[in-house]
Amino acid sequence: MRGITWWDLCDEGSWLPGGGLLRKDMTPKPAYDALRRLIRETWHTRTEGKTDAEGRLTFRGFFGRYMLVAGGAKAEFRLAKVSRVASNPAGSGRVKLGRSR
Repeated sequence: MRGITWWDLCDEGSWLPGGGLLRKDMTPKPAYDALRRLIRETWHTRTEGKTDAEGRLTFRGFFGRYMLVAGGAKAEFRLAKVSRVASNPAGSGRVKLGRSR
């Protein structure tokens, strides 16, 4: 998924009659609800788990920003599409946790 193009948010003044995601009174239409579910639920990654004996946790997720919380520590990281190289064939990475304040 790279992007979504939708020409009019609201039916009011839409070039295509009824083409908005919202009705003229600004109430959501079924297409708005479906798109919101995709963005907020289907295309989100939420997971919990325990680390292995070496302190590693493996998960499968969408590209984008993540917040990792463990105990009292937090770390932000980003999963991005990158070329796999011989030194990192699995596309794995490390996130170092620091204490939150």
